[in-house]
Amino acid sequence: MKATVSDTLMNFMLELKHATASPINIWEVQIECENENDICRVEGQSGRRKEISTGSKLLKRHMIGYFSIGEDASIGFGFEKHRSSSTFWNKYYYGWEGFKKLCGYALYPMR
Repeated sequence: MKATVSDTLMNFMLELKHATASPINIWEVQIECENENDICRVEGQSGRRKEISTGSKLLKRHMIGYFSIGEDASIGFGFEKHRSSSTFWNKYYYGWEGFKKLCGYALYPMR
């Protein structure tokens, strides 16, 4: 008997529900400077630099090593164009952008 789309989707959702989460591509990064407070952070679109007061020459942070220029970037870009102050509408637009990519729908076809 051939599985229907709804059966396949249901099986996938059940597998996803019982899946074990594990962190991937999470690194601890250490930055060592010659002097204390030599580390700066760029803030917002102004590009203003702000010193990070670490009180030492060593700064430790966690970094998520993820890079993509594919479909997820396109979904994120489409979402950002419609971002609002409403959580509901933000979720709606993010879902809509993902749905468009899933179905192969392109608002602006590539030539």
